[in-house]
Amino acid sequence: MDLASDGAHIAALQREGGVPTGEGDTLKIYDVRARKEVRSVSGTQAGGAFSPDGRYFLTTDGTLLDLKTGTDRKESTFSGGVRHVAYSPDGRLVAAFRETGLVELWNGQVTQRITTMSSSVSRGGGRGGQDLGEFTFSPDGRLLAAVVDGDSVQLWDTDRHYALGDPLLLPGRGVEALAFDGDTLWAAAGTRARSVDLTPARLAERVCRRAGRDLTPLEWSTYLPGIPRRPLC
Repeated sequence: MDLASDGAHIAALQREGGVPTGEGDTLKIYDVRARKEVRSVSGTQAGGAFSPDGRYFLTTDGTLLDLKTGTDRKESTFSGGVRHVAYSPDGRLVAAFRETGLVELWNGQVTQRITTMSSSVSRGGGRGGQDLGEFTFSPDGRLLAAVVDGDSVQLWDTDRHYALGDPLLLPGRGVEALAFDGDTLWAAAGTRARSVDLTPARLAERVCRRAGRDLTPLEWSTYLPGIPRRPLC
């Protein structure tokens, strides 16, 4: 189930009785204020996400539904193995999370794939095959965060197109939701909330503590561009 940011529409998968899972599911989109169904896509398992302005609904199989005109468009190279999709707050970017752990960045119109980003969660990585759960963009769209296996958070830099180190381990388990507040990432688990300081200096300190050494000049210029170099460990 997904709710548009303006609260005007809601999307949900409806399972048909007596039909094998995935063969008879129907994606339905409702106008909340008018209390009526406005779009329906049958024979699908696709979830999706609303664009920030609420006009479009993008499904995980690459179908872009225009709720204003009632038309739709299929992006064939987008479909296949996409588990989650997310829009940046300004609608400029779309992130597609694949079953392989790779993350694709597309333009907001879903007409061009900008890049593909890997991480240790990608197939073949140190945490390859672990589940990617809740995900969100930072308010400026420059960071993308996803819950890994319920106990860690993976970050990607969407400007430079790479993962920011390995997943950051959080105390306990069961992270259910993520939210950015400036340079702080909040992770909610039940009635508890944990915060992660994402200022460049704090991130660098986490990286060097994990590596057991200080950052090299190349690592510093990559992760902390424009900031005078200094010892962190």
